[in-house]
Amino acid sequence: MRFQIPDTDLTFDIPDDWWRFAEMDGFRRQYPSYTWPIEAATDRIDFRIVPISAIEPPTQRMATKPGLAKARVVPILLAISSGNPLPPVQLEAIGNDRYQLVTGFHRYCASIAAGFQEIPAVFRGISWCKPGRC
Repeated sequence: MRFQIPDTDLTFDIPDDWWRFAEMDGFRRQYPSYTWPIEAATDRIDFRIVPISAIEPPTQRMATKPGLAKARVVPILLAISSGNPLPPVQLEAIGNDRYQLVTGFHRYCASIAAGFQEIPAVFRGISWCKPGRC
């Protein structure tokens, strides 16, 4: 299946067999974003729900590493379809309510594919993932 990044001409593909395996065929979103671990939303962490449209498209990432990794995107889709929490993406503010993706490319793409309009985010300096694994 081909998906389009909002407000751009950029697209990405998720193979149909990955989509079906993750039981996304019957998925109907109930909320504007995927669920996140409760510990993400504390006073000590700069946690926000951000509109996906406020995130600059990761054009450099898409150009240097085209495509999605099955081992990363299928578990994310499975979590989304079953309502299980996922870590927030990591963003960096670049001004005027605009953000740049630091980590979480696969969660970003899976969120778009699932039809979410928002994404849970923490801001640079906080890492929920092992280096190089988000």
